[in-house]
Amino acid sequence: MIGFDFREDNMMDRCWMQRIVRRVWACVFALGLPLAAHATAVTLTPTGPTTVAVGETITFDLGISDAVDLFAFQFSLQFDPAIVQGLTLSEGPALGTAGTTFFIAGAFDKLSGLLELTGSSLIGAIPGFSGSGVLASLTFSALGPGTSAIELGDVLLLDSSFTIAEATLASSAVVVAEQAVPEPATLALVLTALAAAASTRGGARRRAG
Repeated sequence: MIGFDFREDNMMDRCWMQRIVRRVWACVFALGLPLAAHATAVTLTPTGPTTVAVGETITFDLGISDAVDLFAFQFSLQFDPAIVQGLTLSEGPALGTAGTTFFIAGAFDKLSGLLELTGSSLIGAIPGFSGSGVLASLTFSALGPGTSAIELGDVLLLDSSFTIAEATLASSAVVVAEQAVPEPATLALVLTALAAAASTRGGARRRAG
């Protein structure tokens, strides 16, 4: 896998990536590329619980189901920057099982809550990936309480003949809970246990003296 990591402070690389993506989209629509007969499911699935506490992390897998000859893909994400913050983005193993890939990782915009266009393509005149698997993995950090949608957008799937595969999308969400505060009864038990422990240690010191 050949990968490139585009950092938020590297404006030249980000502009270069955006120009490439715009040209790809322009070519797709200008050429009037045909649509594949079948629809391919693209889903965003959490790898753990969807409810986390402030300061915890949550990871999502961008999965694809029943793909046929997938040669390239792209996507973007929208989220609430007051609730979650994007941390890491990596390419999944699915497309790479068909050959060498060229992966372009978009940057997380902490102000707008956007993961810019991200994509990958196989290299060379080879068949695409067929089957189900993970295209990318993304990890977020919980910033503040609330619910944030993790919304898929700008999804484009191409096969090895540059036919567009119709995609059905399933986005996700994360719930960030406030840090748990002990209930009064629980707090009383904790204080009682601490007092008992202190009394025991004090008695042991008096006997030793």
